[in-house]
Amino acid sequence: MIPRSARLLGSLIAAREFTAEELAGQLLVPLATLEQYVAATMVMPLSRQMLLAKFVIARSASQKRAGHMLHGQVVAALGFENKSTTSHSGPRQTWTGRRKR
Repeated sequence: MIPRSARLLGSLIAAREFTAEELAGQLLVPLATLEQYVAATMVMPLSRQMLLAKFVIARSASQKRAGHMLHGQVVAALGFENKSTTSHSGPRQTWTGRRKR
């Protein structure tokens, strides 16, 4: 399975919206590392994924939606890593259709 960040990078380069050199500069990585991210041979750290998402949201006309989706995924992954997500100890309450008073 190809990560969303790798697909987004690949589509930005294929659409010629940005060059690989521009994207590497925005992500603060060498060009060789960017190529590994695109090929999905190296996992892109969450910090770089967040940079990519914010860059795409701000500067891309055609991939803005994909940038928002990546941003949401990164926020969720960071929440999971930091254990700030909510978990429940039992089953959820069922809806009865009656208002609580």
